[in-house]
Amino acid sequence: MKIEYAVFTLIGVLSLIACNSENESHVTLETSPTMNLSAACHTDTLRFKADESWQAECDAEWITLSSTEGCGDGILPIYIQQNDDDVSREGVIVIRNSHSKVSVTINQSDNDNNGSPIINLAKDCGLGWGYDLNEDYADIAGIRGQIFDAAALKNDYGSEAIRIDAHASTNMCFEKAQSSTQLQSEIGGKVSGEVDIKVAKAKVSVEYNKQINEQKDRLYVWCRDARIVKLSYFGNDVSLTDRDVLKWCTTSSFRKSVKNDKVEDIVRKFGTHVVTSSYLGGKLDYYFTVSQDIKTEIEKVVTTINVKILFFKSSSTTVDEKTWTEIKKDFQGNFVVTGGGDTGTILNRQMKEYASKGEPLTDPTLFEKWYSCFESPQTANDTDLAMVDFTVIPLWNIVSRMDANKGEKLKDYIVKVYLK
Repeated sequence: MKIEYAVFTLIGVLSLIACNSENESHVTLETSPTMNLSAACHTDTLRFKADESWQAECDAEWITLSSTEGCGDGILPIYIQQNDDDVSREGVIVIRNSHSKVSVTINQSDNDNNGSPIINLAKDCGLGWGYDLNEDYADIAGIRGQIFDAAALKNDYGSEAIRIDAHASTNMCFEKAQSSTQLQSEIGGKVSGEVDIKVAKAKVSVEYNKQINEQKDRLYVWCRDARIVKLSYFGNDVSLTDRDVLKWCTTSSFRKSVKNDKVEDIVRKFGTHVVTSSYLGGKLDYYFTVSQDIKTEIEKVVTTINVKILFFKSSSTTVDEKTWTEIKKDFQGNFVVTGGGDTGTILNRQMKEYASKGEPLTDPTLFEKWYSCFESPQTANDTDLAMVDFTVIPLWNIVSRMDANKGEKLKDYIVKVYLK
């Protein structure tokens, strides 16, 4: 009897354990346990099932979790910073409750793009990225490594930490000078602090190269027609030089570079300045020369070129034929179209083939088609968008708050050597 009783007792205990085990709540992962990513920054979502409260943690500083705890089935947005290190990296996210845990391993490759931008411009706008002012002003070619983590800023300062305004607007700028050198001082040059240029000095030399080599007296004119559909900027509550912001909301790659790299390598990875607002859309730059005998206002000269060469608003705009005759006497130009996708590419090609010689475009509707790409933020395609304007602050303003000595060395190198 004692043996039988013992057997029945053991069976009962085992049954109770089995029953309790079946009733325990487990975390079940519904997304892949492994993610292999490029060096660009990414946003993604982890999905899992859980019947009770859960906690999430990550062993990598370059991965930002939107939440570290919750209850019930989970949807966990994650943000992976751009990898500006010279090596690949691995991070593990663990989600657990009181009975079980699951993990997701994220492998991110190193940035082997040889300094070329890897940013998704339409999505991230370049806001918080480094910028190299040796490149042209407000151009994707100048974007370098990521400095500020947008997801971390939103976690700490709310959704208004990153602001995006979507509305269509037009901005036109004009400058003229009696020589290319004078024009460079007006719209180009190098800076030691805040940016006050409109076109990089090197860009002026390239676009007016033919006229400069001819050494003939001309009136040098630059005009930019910018079509803007999106503006991105930091909220008023975000101070980029605040020590807490720099400690918790900068990227792992940037903090590591400030700590370990020489100033030359910091500039190579992150440029000379930091983008604090970014305007996206399309732009058309006019670089042309005309006779110095022309006394007509520059705005009227540009309007005449628009009507006679580009056919822009030709049906509603009249021009002075005498002005056009004066322009044609000694006109040489270069036009650069940025943005607009395939339409912009075609327009740019036509500009170089015809407009640069003062000849009208073969397709009278081409400029209007390009313009229509930016009529509305709702109709503008991501592939059409380019950076057309921005505001920046010197990179050493940021670095100096993290390491005063390194910041001073960085400033000396950028101002006295790199941008000299």
